[in-house]
Amino acid sequence: MTRPLELRPFDHDSLFAARVDALLRSNEPPEESDIQKTQKLISDYRHHLDELDDELRGLNDRLPVLEDLHAEFPDGQLGHQISGLKERCALLEADRATSIARSSELNYPAILSPLRRMPPEILREIMRWTVPTAVTEVFPGGVGLRQSPWNIACVSQRWRAVALSMPSLWSLILWNYNRYNLPIQAIKIQVQRANMLRVNWHGNVHPSEFDETKTSTAVQTLEYLIEHSPRWEESMLQLLTAEMVHLLPALRDRIPSLRMLVITWADGESEEKTRSLDCFETASSLVRLVLHRRYHPLSTPFVFPGNQLTQYQGVSADWATQRAILSASPSLIQASIHISVATPQHWGEPIRLGRLLRLSVSDIRVLSYLSAPVLEHIVIRFRHSSNWFEMGGTLDRFLTSHSSTIRTVVLESICDAKLAGEILQRVPNVKNLVLIGSCNNHSHLRPTISDELVALLSHFTGVDSERRPTLICPRLSRFVLVFKSGYPFSVDYQIICQALETRLRLVAQTNASPLQAVMVAFESSSPRTVQQPNSKALCRLKKLGSQGLKFLYVEGASARCRVEAWTCRPRWHVGN
Repeated sequence: MTRPLELRPFDHDSLFAARVDALLRSNEPPEESDIQKTQKLISDYRHHLDELDDELRGLNDRLPVLEDLHAEFPDGQLGHQISGLKERCALLEADRATSIARSSELNYPAILSPLRRMPPEILREIMRWTVPTAVTEVFPGGVGLRQSPWNIACVSQRWRAVALSMPSLWSLILWNYNRYNLPIQAIKIQVQRANMLRVNWHGNVHPSEFDETKTSTAVQTLEYLIEHSPRWEESMLQLLTAEMVHLLPALRDRIPSLRMLVITWADGESEEKTRSLDCFETASSLVRLVLHRRYHPLSTPFVFPGNQLTQYQGVSADWATQRAILSASPSLIQASIHISVATPQHWGEPIRLGRLLRLSVSDIRVLSYLSAPVLEHIVIRFRHSSNWFEMGGTLDRFLTSHSSTIRTVVLESICDAKLAGEILQRVPNVKNLVLIGSCNNHSHLRPTISDELVALLSHFTGVDSERRPTLICPRLSRFVLVFKSGYPFSVDYQIICQALETRLRLVAQTNASPLQAVMVAFESSSPRTVQQPNSKALCRLKKLGSQGLKFLYVEGASARCRVEAWTCRPRWHVGN
């Protein structure tokens, strides 16, 4: 019979019990003495478990030997000894299970969590990243008390104090007619906690789903927000209906801090009932404007302080609206011009934008009526491919006249490698080239776009009149290939590698600038729609890297952020 051993239960409450209980019930940072005592507590607990495990292991090793001996030589004293060992094992197992359960319940390691000792400035930065910064990041199901910043303010007293000390955390006010929204009382509390306001108000996207109660709430919310319009810094008023438009005149002389404005119309009726939209004329800080009227010309006169406007994005069915805004904005640095309907237009006189650096167009005809002597960045969106060859003279004249200044070319939704090569020949000083493939819902175009994008790499090289190899874009230092659609693309990285290797060889034979970086980007992050380089392609890319060429692969949100910057779309943009 083994010598009976005293069980040594691990006493959880003997060490600074009250202090441990207070720390476990809060996120209060522990003091140095608390850390040392907690570490000892955890160490003692682990030592206790180790002792139990060692003893259990010894007993479990000994029991089979005694049972075999007892089976061969039955003996009452030996049987009694075996029973005692089994009882001992049961007691040890119970003690071990109780200790583990108690430790799991109390969770002592949480006291040592780095989050408790995180400096407030780092915690503020983390909290800042939890709040959506653009309309595309708004929660799909709507906004409620379970989303940031409301949820993070309920974690602990410390987190709540930090959250309430950040007015910018509460500045984004979101309201959407067709989604779940914060109660009006919660919006009022949020407005009180904020300093400046960023208002994202979204009207009824489906007029057939008109609801009198929702409309009343929408009007009440917008009226309340207009009362605080002197604090508006950014404003997005989407899908304005007739019930909402009549509230806008109250903004006149009340938006001195407004820096960014986005306006979209819900229907023709709401616009027709507005004689003039001049309430933004006194927005003395306005520098960014997005105006969206996709399917019909904008008949309402829109008055704004054009002399100070630096960024403009226009989506309209007519050129007249765009021309009026551009003509009144001589200080523009960035402009995105999208004519949504390919119809005959009254173009008028050419417009000179002497400070324009970045330009995006979806209709090549616009280029005949624009002059931008210092233009550096141009985005061409290929929507009506059948007309591009017919209008090649317009494109050729514009690119040739601006070739000395253009350094970045972005070709979006291009489906013809030969045309792209001809375009690039007109801009020999370009340093950055971005090709964006997008087929939207046309699945039959996916192979074509993918093949054409990769085939365009072959146009990086050409031949002169004497059949000698030459380089297109001899100053090119960065090349980006973007697959924008969420549909699967098949990318042949071997062709990419081959084209890059050929270009590097020609660079060594000429005075051209070496290509420094190549990026492949997928806007989607789904494994079904992205294609990373295989091992063979990676080996070739690694070899190119040893020659000074940097290869980058990005997908998802990181790619989307880059695309927004390349395509000259403001952070709060209306999808088109």
